[in-house]
Amino acid sequence: SEEIFDRRTVATDIQDLLRFFEKRDQTKDALVWTPSTFINLAKNVISLCKEVREIIRREPRCLKISSPCYVLGDIHGNYQDLVCFEKSLWRATPLLSPASFLFLGDYVDRGVHGLEVIIYLLAAKFQCPKKVLLLRGNHEIRKVQQMFSFYKECLGKFGDTLGKEVWDAINTVFDVLPLAAVIDDKILCLHGGIPSPTACPGDFVSTVNDIIVPLSEPESESSLAWEIMWNDPFSIDTNTAAQIPSGAIGGFFPNTRRSTGNYFTGEALMAFLEKNNFTHVIRAHEVVQVGFKVQLSGRLLTVFSSSHYCGGTNEAATVLVDSAKLRLIRLDTT
Repeated sequence: SEEIFDRRTVATDIQDLLRFFEKRDQTKDALVWTPSTFINLAKNVISLCKEVREIIRREPRCLKISSPCYVLGDIHGNYQDLVCFEKSLWRATPLLSPASFLFLGDYVDRGVHGLEVIIYLLAAKFQCPKKVLLLRGNHEIRKVQQMFSFYKECLGKFGDTLGKEVWDAINTVFDVLPLAAVIDDKILCLHGGIPSPTACPGDFVSTVNDIIVPLSEPESESSLAWEIMWNDPFSIDTNTAAQIPSGAIGGFFPNTRRSTGNYFTGEALMAFLEKNNFTHVIRAHEVVQVGFKVQLSGRLLTVFSSSHYCGGTNEAATVLVDSAKLRLIRLDTT
């Protein structure tokens, strides 16, 4: 309705600030803030986080979504690609699209515009809570951001005191983010990978829905949440030591590449799908050259939505789930 577009909210204030950030004019280059903006920006971000946290807190830990739905993987502070996705997929606002938009986490770190990416998405969530759906990735964790770049990014932009306040406010939203989503009761979407039977002995959806909220220390508070955010598929082509160790339990074994979480085999995936009555898993968490990768007999899809990741040459992609069809769409970021 018209009033949604006319009404001034903290989300529209953030969107106006982001449009200013995007544009080049006589006083500044594109994708640059002016020093005078930061106090107002910080106040708005903190206020937005309070509002959005309450919206997300009411959602289940495992979302139920109907297609059509676009699924996007890691963005990692790549604001330019996020704007390219906007121009290609939802134009003015996700409200006007017949589809919903599911983001699989890893909004911050590695790229230089983690702040801008996450406030863009939180403003969109505020305006279209049923259309914009945000899951938690392994970079939506304080310790990880302190090791990588998002903590430093906030302090660099806002100064030590205000930067810490902004960073804390954003992380209180991360603490309540859902961990998984199921589209049309059949297609499971999550950030990293399926959990081991040790972490999830029962039905996946109900066990995930029982994870505590808020979850500020997932490593110690929920092994299930931790595995969902960190696990990877095991495939011969991505592993130099390409044999499954003899100690693997049910097709799961320690992820030596990340030094945390587990690898899971094709057999483990098929057993998990059958047990939970799912047909496919869509996940993110690993950079793939053309933006997507079909693995494990076509039942697992990895999607990555940040091109030129860490200075590389990879492309960005999204998956459109429409009824039982999965369409892979590469993004033109030129």
